Amino acid sequence: MKSASGAIEEGNFLTDGSLISEWTCHSCTYVNRRRIALCEMCGGSREREQENGAPSETAANGLSAIINRWTAQCSSSSGQTRTINCEGRAPDCIVETFLHHFRGQAANTPHWPRVYFDNDVGVGDGVTREAFALFWDAVRGRMFQTQGGDLSIPTLSPAYNSQLWEVIGRILAYTVAVLGQFPLACICQVVCRTLLGLEGDEDEDVLVADFLSTLSERERDLLSPLLSYQEEELREFVASRREDLLAILREFNVSSLPATCQMRSLLVNVSRFSLLEAPRAALTAMQVGFQSVSGRAFSGITGQAISHWYEQTAASHI
Repeated sequence: MKSASGAIEEGNFLTDGSLISEWTCHSCTYVNRRRIALCEMCGGSREREQENGAPSETAANGLSAIINRWTAQCSSSSGQTRTINCEGRAPDCIVETFLHHFRGQAANTPHWPRVYFDNDVGVGDGVTREAFALFWDAVRGRMFQTQGGDLSIPTLSPAYNSQLWEVIGRILAYTVAVLGQFPLACICQVVCRTLLGLEGDEDEDVLVADFLSTLSERERDLLSPLLSYQEEELREFVASRREDLLAILREFNVSSLPATCQMRSLLVNVSRFSLLEAPRAALTAMQVGFQSVSGRAFSGITGQAISHWYEQTAASHI
């Protein structure tokens, strides 16, 4: 295969002796590994990227590119590797081991966490990736609760104080480095924006979509029209389903329905309260923990870049 300069690729090198670098997809900003001709994320061609030359500022600051740089920063931190030995794969064991290990990891130079099970080192980082994935599976339903939907949000409980949520934030920072992504079932787009220092509710459509994803299918079907129906259609819908709507909304301290023209605002406010205001203490502590590890690694990220990453990642998991 020829490069943009005409040299032919052999292994990981060009025939002129230079190393083939990673390349950033012009379409979705995903940073691909060396010899891949088509983008692993969206299928875009590498040739167009080579013709265009250096990646644009938008591509360089895409969330995929930032995550890849963050992974590289952790894995090349002066050879610092810290081991975590789990006695088994039971959820309680993994959660307690991780919390104990990262509780003492306050602001520090990033390192690469290496997880073992019963002192079994495994091959490469496969065991480490498995352990981090198992951790987030284990905390879902405990520290992150679902209201019947696909997304979970921080559990409001006196048992979970700010110090514990700060530890979760540290674990999240290393999770992103190890797995190359945010754990989608626990960290929705609105929460991700908040943790990275943006306004979680700057995009009302995203805010409501994430909120609806925390609910059961029946509840989503009942509340979605409040956002999408036109006034006359909405008025008829509300009149026919008033009691069903109130039964759901009372769970969020809504005792009566407003005028039809205010239904969208009602749904936006309920979404904001559920995702951002009620768990505010947990989110603030998680942000502190996340940034104590990642520093300024995610600075410069935009809400648009986060939305693009979540759309692309969600599509790849279908």
